[in-house]
Amino acid sequence: MSMDFGILADGVDQTLMAARENLKAGATQIKIMGGGGVMSDYDPIDSLQPSPAEIRAAVQAASDWGTYVLAHAYTSEAVRRLVENGVRCIEHGLLIDDATAKFVKQNDVVISTQLVVYRELANL
Repeated sequence: MSMDFGILADGVDQTLMAARENLKAGATQIKIMGGGGVMSDYDPIDSLQPSPAEIRAAVQAASDWGTYVLAHAYTSEAVRRLVENGVRCIEHGLLIDDATAKFVKQNDVVISTQLVVYRELANL
């Protein structure tokens, strides 16, 4: 199902197809949502999404194109699941514990906190 800002992919086959279609259309990386959001109306911040198999499918598709997957995630549980399944960059990650931060570093994964988003929201 297409949305204004992304594609909702359910299952491994749809994840592979969505990632491949985005890459074919010119994407340089694939971004997935690894958990709920701060401003989300529908998914709690501590929810986990997608499944490990779906994450690996996105990573496979990106890797096949010579690129990588980055993921939106806040919590330790979401970040660990993403890193364990091949994601190379975490966007936000603001609620992780010390052990998860060390795990991320040990796996050479980058965290991009994107604090500018919150600064801009404060100015609204």
